[in-house]
Amino acid sequence: MKKLLLVCVCALSFFLVNAQSISDNIEAYEVGAKLAQAAQAAGNDWWTTWSSAPGGSEDGSVASHDGSKVASLVGNNDQVLLFGDQYTSGVWNLDFDMWVPSGKVGYFNVLSNFAGASSSWAMQVYVNAINDGQNSTYTVGQGCIHAAGANAAQFTCGQEVWIHFQVNVDLDNDLGTFFVNGTQIYQWQWSLGSFGDDNIRQLNAMNIYCDPADNMQFYADNFEFAPANGGAIWEFDFENHPAGDFVAQTYIAAGYDCWTTWSNAPGGTEDAVFSTDQAASGTQSMHMTYGDDLVIKYDDKTTGTYYIDFDMYVPTGKDAYFNVLHSFSGSASEWACEVYFNHSTSGTSITVDGQATNFTHPFNAWFPVHIEINLDSDLASIKINNVDVLEWQFSLTASGGAGLRQLGASDFFPPSSAAVSDYYVDNFVFSEAGGAGAPDMSVTPSSIVENLGVGESSTKDVTITNNGTSIGDYVAWLQFDGEGGKAPSPSYTLTYSSDANAGAIGYTSGTPLVEMAAKYTSDVYCDYMGTELTKASFYVYAAPQGAITFRIYGQGTYSLPGEILAEATLNQPILNMWNEVTFSTPVLLDGQDIWVALEFTQVASTFPMSYDDGIAVDNSNWCRTNGGAWGETKEVSGSAIGCWMIKATCEGNSYDGCWVTFMTEHAGSILGGQEEVVTLLFDAGGLAEGAYTATLNVTTNDVNNPHFEVPITLNVGEGGVCPAPVLTATASEYEGELAVLLEWNAVPEAISYNIYFNGTVLGNTPNNGSYITGVAAGTYCFTVTSLCNNGESVHSNEACATVDGIDDLQSSTVSVYPNPASSQVVVSSSSVINNIYVYNQLGQVVRNYSVNNVEQVISVQDLKAGIYFIKVEGETISNHKLVVE
Repeated sequence: MKKLLLVCVCALSFFLVNAQSISDNIEAYEVGAKLAQAAQAAGNDWWTTWSSAPGGSEDGSVASHDGSKVASLVGNNDQVLLFGDQYTSGVWNLDFDMWVPSGKVGYFNVLSNFAGASSSWAMQVYVNAINDGQNSTYTVGQGCIHAAGANAAQFTCGQEVWIHFQVNVDLDNDLGTFFVNGTQIYQWQWSLGSFGDDNIRQLNAMNIYCDPADNMQFYADNFEFAPANGGAIWEFDFENHPAGDFVAQTYIAAGYDCWTTWSNAPGGTEDAVFSTDQAASGTQSMHMTYGDDLVIKYDDKTTGTYYIDFDMYVPTGKDAYFNVLHSFSGSASEWACEVYFNHSTSGTSITVDGQATNFTHPFNAWFPVHIEINLDSDLASIKINNVDVLEWQFSLTASGGAGLRQLGASDFFPPSSAAVSDYYVDNFVFSEAGGAGAPDMSVTPSSIVENLGVGESSTKDVTITNNGTSIGDYVAWLQFDGEGGKAPSPSYTLTYSSDANAGAIGYTSGTPLVEMAAKYTSDVYCDYMGTELTKASFYVYAAPQGAITFRIYGQGTYSLPGEILAEATLNQPILNMWNEVTFSTPVLLDGQDIWVALEFTQVASTFPMSYDDGIAVDNSNWCRTNGGAWGETKEVSGSAIGCWMIKATCEGNSYDGCWVTFMTEHAGSILGGQEEVVTLLFDAGGLAEGAYTATLNVTTNDVNNPHFEVPITLNVGEGGVCPAPVLTATASEYEGELAVLLEWNAVPEAISYNIYFNGTVLGNTPNNGSYITGVAAGTYCFTVTSLCNNGESVHSNEACATVDGIDDLQSSTVSVYPNPASSQVVVSSSSVINNIYVYNQLGQVVRNYSVNNVEQVISVQDLKAGIYFIKVEGETISNHKLVVE
């Protein structure tokens, strides 16, 4: 029995410091002090150590060298520079200088994720040494980099001289570039990590380390971490203008038209003034008093990452307020969040999605406000007085519900009365993290119909295109339709493992929460398609601390399971044998990836994770610790191990599956402006004549198009069985009445088509589309068949549409023009409009407005060409079809 101790490789620790630029030349600390300990005492919490223990043996020291203060690394010093976030987008530069004494070796790495021993290394650099991935050879004047592979490139360097290093990380295009003294040495795919297997497109920290065994010692200085492009867009210190002058009026006159007031009246009563009463820096700030209503516009950004930074001063007993807007249009604006300070009814809180989150702040003192908005990932966060207050989905409105994924403006407004509303703002900066925008994904064709004779096969290509300017991630999978027999009989075993236990592994320290899993794709359980997964078992070698939780996860991404589909608990496992649990909710095997997982808390230095006598294969050995990232564990300390001893039991009668499979990779990343082709193999071998249906699902990181469904039909027959069409249904309008629009592909052999509702023929048409009228609010489902010379086809897929609302054009008249439109649309009514909602064909809200007027202008410039539906709520509810060109 082998018993191997693991170093935790999957744990997740999260460190959040200010996401702005870092600049540290070490001059602020005393010579002889421990670096991280002194830095944190000075408020620079970007420095720590590998074990997060500033002041200990890992902490380097501050030294004097060449007339400057520097970081000195010797012995077992293990210093970490935190970048302030786990960045997944933007373009970033890391710069610093290194001085290596004669006969010594220098080293640093950059981390995708910093979590001590569970970190993910993005790249590693040796100075005055060549390292092959295992061993270092002292080499005067030479260095090497591990990036997407061991010893990927070498470079020349000196001793007893300062060397300047720069690492450029383009997360949007997944590229890393390494420079030495201004010369580009190497470029690689960032997410491949040091040795080509990390698969994390992320940037988190830097590590400088000395190992006495490798003769390491060096000085480091002039650390800079900053956006590579972008930077400050607007920056105002409110200096050099006469106190009492109006802020918006003054800056507009100086060419800064980003400033205005709520009623677009700079220089009036809503305009704030410059003041010498208080200042966070310099001698002046912006003074907000009751009646002021000052707006700064952000140019309606829809892609990229942006920072809003300023200092605030609220006198004791006074209140204050500001907001962030998705769109600015006076009372027709859309609020993203509202932030109150000491308000009589809202307290000190930030309101997002109708929920208030409280925070604290000082009075009679300046404090910083920092807001980060990532429009590509639709996430925002706010930090007040250097304390994290909230992270939220940015497109949600302040009052609640879906809104625009757009950054429009901020409004500074003293909220209550002249007696209590009074505050100051200084050092306002609106900046961009840099990098490209969001991905824009599409999938073609939108449906597939394939006709084969019995025993024939064919292939079809599906093209996934990224029309955006940022990297697009995707994963595709197939789901099959059919009628399988339900549990409990017959029974099948789904596993990668044999019954022979060959060893067990465990973690070297602590009591980590361990989760291990085997992932089963449709290719693996093809013969069991349509059965139900009812039980799972695990060969327990060492008792965990407490119970074992078994889980079944559904379809996720390549390296991340989806939602939990079933769960069961094993309280008292029996050692050295298989332990089985039964799930109260069986899980259908219909083509999606299935993760069979178990989670437990390990007793320190024990060996609970058993493996068999074979060799681990793809997807057999997934693992994570403490809720961190998932990874595959196929070897430990250089020794190969077997498959996790995990089994699943599926029961019932299977149905025909896997008549369509993937011939190519079906998960990956696509650079902006490029495409990937996924090839499907159709195989009618062993199938009876008839129609078979499935769905190709494609999930992406495009927030506007997160999921595509491509219906697939395979018609099998000799002599040409009439194929079934593929049907779509959409809520619509026909000659002023609510309707459902049915559309289907033209079947070449068809003479006409029957339309069915609830199993009854509604009518017959030679066309490949029809409006169904006479409907009220509700959901309607239809099927269609083809009529050919050899008879009627089987039914198409069932397509449903939800009709929402009732037209009452006699009470009020609503006009939507121009239609079709390319830039903007005007919605006009004879009575007051309360709300307007714009839906795409998937039923997703892409625009919503609170109107309280008889007219509203809707921008459609950024909408993709196609058909949309406008719901207008007022005296009555009406629905209108809109074509965007």
